[in-house]
Amino acid sequence: MPIFNKINASKDIDSFLNDLSKNLKFRNNLHTSKELDDTPEIIFYEDDDNDIFAIGEIKSFELSEDSGISFNFDKKIHFFKLEEEDYKSLIINKNNIAFITTALIQKIEDKILKDTENIIELETDKKTENDELERKFLKHFMNKLSNENLVYSPKDILNFHTAMKTSKLVILSGMSGTGKSKLIKAYANSLGLKDNFKFIPVSPSWSEDSDIIGYADTLNMIYRPDDHGLIETLIQAKLNPDKLFIICFDEMNLARIEHYFSQFLSLLESDVENRKLQLYNKELGGKLYNSSKYNHEITIGKNVRFVGTVNIDESTYHFSNKVLDRADLITLEVMPFKQLVEITNIEKIKTTEGISFEQEYIKSFFKNSKTIDLDNDTIDFLQEMHNTLLNINNQSGIGPRVIKHIDYYLKNIPNYEGILSYGEGLDFQVIQRILSKIRGSREELELLIGSYNPNNNSVTSSNLLALMDKYKNISDFTNSKKVILNKSKELYLNGFTF
Repeated sequence: MPIFNKINASKDIDSFLNDLSKNLKFRNNLHTSKELDDTPEIIFYEDDDNDIFAIGEIKSFELSEDSGISFNFDKKIHFFKLEEEDYKSLIINKNNIAFITTALIQKIEDKILKDTENIIELETDKKTENDELERKFLKHFMNKLSNENLVYSPKDILNFHTAMKTSKLVILSGMSGTGKSKLIKAYANSLGLKDNFKFIPVSPSWSEDSDIIGYADTLNMIYRPDDHGLIETLIQAKLNPDKLFIICFDEMNLARIEHYFSQFLSLLESDVENRKLQLYNKELGGKLYNSSKYNHEITIGKNVRFVGTVNIDESTYHFSNKVLDRADLITLEVMPFKQLVEITNIEKIKTTEGISFEQEYIKSFFKNSKTIDLDNDTIDFLQEMHNTLLNINNQSGIGPRVIKHIDYYLKNIPNYEGILSYGEGLDFQVIQRILSKIRGSREELELLIGSYNPNNNSVTSSNLLALMDKYKNISDFTNSKKVILNKSKELYLNGFTF
């Protein structure tokens, strides 16, 4: 039976019990048998005073080398401190596995059955139901993608879905033809959105917010909304707060986002109740003929999601930190061409037509918490990364907004076939929220990013890589290391990285 302590799990028994109640995974005790028949009925925790606590009764467990181990209980967690005489019936090996006698097992089980004091009640029924609804949607979504011959990395799909749930703005990046727009359309279609999905192609001529929200025509005393239906969609979203609305800006960096999307960037910084989009000056309200239909401002609720696609080439603009600080910038992986060939030849999966998840999305897919639940190692890693970035310049650190978002993202990763683990999610967030903002010259960044060696396509003397290696217990940072390699190569070839 596994035994935990502050080194391989939580800092003390209270924190450990709290983490168990949240069904969190512990990544540093993976020597438990993977066989379901070997599910331990009891686990142990040893504190700094060498007191050992028995915890049970365990219903099942989930174990993977990537994400760690988690335990499922049946509505209650029982716990109590072992007596000194019990230690004689307990042997702990170097892998933190406890071997105990049958007599001690029976004693612990009897105490658990009789104990009425040391109990944590679990509110699992609703959580389980919500998790099952989300898994049902993800299966439906992936079947839709397969039927449309669209091939994406399963981790990219889960990352995109989690970002859509938690981010105020999601931007899909990548080379032309990777299916960015099709992924968004398939997502909206799988949710059952019809009129609630607005797809807006961005024009290179856009230079101010009136290009997308319209303007007050004071010559004819009328408000003229945009030609794309954005304002009409936002009005419907306000009238139907229980329905989900997704607004997609296609190729959004053909024009400068900071100019035409300026009001929205400011709004995305505000709390939901304060997100009011101003269409025209309030003083004109009573004078415009259609002011009864188009109020001077629209509240943008939590039921509205913004997403965009971008191509990075000579015809587009790069993002400012103002945009990157508010967005999850996701670069889709180009999958092997063999998978594209294979998917066109497999039998189509029958999906239920007309199914809708838009209300479940708002009510059931989110795990909200006012507290930041990042574990100590993750907090220490982010703090050291912040300090490392500040050594470059005092504007390059990690702000509280980013920390809160990373926490919100990680606690909302869906439990779907073990595709996306905590460590992999953290890896994605480091790329999408931190590394995306590292730009500058070789003189400024070489110590941070490292020196590129063209002979073996590797990086040396990188402060960031050293930091990631130091915290390899929380993530292997595979994708982040690839980004750092690419940035070091850009510094070597161009003297600059974007």
